Amino acid sequence: MKAAAVVRVLLGDVSAVVRRGIDELLRGANNITVVGVVAPRDDIVSQIKRLRPNLVLLGAGPAISDPFETIKRVMAEAPAPIVLVADGEGGDVQAELQALRSGALAVLPLPNGAGTAAGDAARTRFVASLRAMSEVKLVRRWRETSAPGEAPTSSALPRPGLDCLVAIAASTGGPAALQRVLSELPPHFPAPILVVQHIADGFTDGLAQWLDTMCSLTVKVAAQGEPLRPRTVYLAADGHHLGVSPRSTIVLSGTPPIDGFRPAADYLFDSAARGFGAGLTAAVLTGMGQDGVAGLRAVRQFGGEVIAQDEMSSVVYGMPKAAYDAGLVDHVLPLSSIASRLIERVDATCDGDSR
Repeated sequence: MKAAAVVRVLLGDVSAVVRRGIDELLRGANNITVVGVVAPRDDIVSQIKRLRPNLVLLGAGPAISDPFETIKRVMAEAPAPIVLVADGEGGDVQAELQALRSGALAVLPLPNGAGTAAGDAARTRFVASLRAMSEVKLVRRWRETSAPGEAPTSSALPRPGLDCLVAIAASTGGPAALQRVLSELPPHFPAPILVVQHIADGFTDGLAQWLDTMCSLTVKVAAQGEPLRPRTVYLAADGHHLGVSPRSTIVLSGTPPIDGFRPAADYLFDSAARGFGAGLTAAVLTGMGQDGVAGLRAVRQFGGEVIAQDEMSSVVYGMPKAAYDAGLVDHVLPLSSIASRLIERVDATCDGDSR
């Protein structure tokens, strides 16, 4: 059997806490090693060119310089897979979201609780995530934006009915993909939109605020029991599954994680399918793993439509590929075409007189 390739990790601007934590985590990991450490005043681009790492880890905390500017330089001059590592002390969420938008793959919290079952599981997932992200093939096309006046528009007049719903799931690369799709939807888009985005706890509020400034729809973190409204995007709250009740109100659930995820796309898609049937449009965007496949079976069972982002425009073609391989996808589309399809589908399914 062929031995696994060694993952070469470069530590960029990280705090002492993160550096010690990563050293401890990787000490017992096979075929993964730190090949260099870049001090804040060092030239990270030259170090990437010299050391040729498979993965670059940057800090995400109050002691760290602006990761957005660092990633912009790296992606322009020496593209490499980049992950932000948060030490739990609370960094600049907006700057970190900008870093995700500019090309970072994910924000991962530094695991703690060594010696406990939950802590050991978190440490195993952390190392597995580093391995997986070291293999990501960088894609830049998804960061392109439409020129002014090119955003698609709806052919129908705004309709207030809640007989239609859009549910979106995303993981690695998701913040930028969400921004692209949501910013291309018109301000009178009549369907509520529910979103599960796999992201580190503490980032959801900042993600909602950022997306709210980037599109004409209202973007907010979902609250238990609030009614669904048109022209509104609801993000799953930290540590809660997101779903809908038969009365078209938000359901936040603290039931156990599904395959390690809470919120989980499986929960969202299953709940939305049972509540909206053929009026549901589900979209699976860039992301690692296969979260969403089980829930999409319910979407198809109840007559909804499934859209998956294509491989070329995905940062990680994991979740969309899993949905496609399971035979659950109606349309495979580049990121640039997903908003247009959502508009067409909602125009065809929304009927304000039905409720």
